[in-house]
Amino acid sequence: MAYRGFHPKDSGGIEGTINHELGHVIDNILGVNRDKRIKYMYKQNLNNMSKYLSEYAETNIKEFIAEAWAEYTTSPTPRKLATAVGKIIESKLKYI
Repeated sequence: MAYRGFHPKDSGGIEGTINHELGHVIDNILGVNRDKRIKYMYKQNLNNMSKYLSEYAETNIKEFIAEAWAEYTTSPTPRKLATAVGKIIESKLKYI
């Protein structure tokens, strides 16, 4: 099932919005958008982003990261792409 629009799976409420914006803050602090694994995932999934995350995640890599973080932290069952991005971010957070 594709999750189109501005919200990935299970993140359409206020908690998802807050986690999306927090994803931007984390990206700005840690430079997640420069990570080669994140860049690869973004490029590999760009043509099917609405299927794997959300249509809004296609906007640019920063929105991709924020959308993935929102799903990863809000959904009780985040999908594979959101989980992969979330785990990379968590690994980076351990070092700050």
